Amino acid sequence: MNKVLKVSSWLGVLLFIGAMICIAAFNMIGSEVDAQGMLHEPFFLIPLFWLFFMSSLLAGGVNIFARNAQTKHKKEIIR
Repeated sequence: MNKVLKVSSWLGVLLFIGAMICIAAFNMIGSEVDAQGMLHEPFFLIPLFWLFFMSSLLAGGVNIFARNAQTKHKKEIIR
């Protein structure tokens, strides 16, 4: 169970950092309209942001669930 906690903690943090990098890159790159009226923007970063963000929430949920299960198990052993 301890390995699940470590993996889910680090995975959640890394995915959240990835999400923040995607949204920051989208804002830094910016959007522009060329002379012919064509919009140029890094649209692929928006779905990547949501994928990373939701995955980090899922990893955080797994982490919370694993911590609760571990504390319940320790309380049962003590009794």
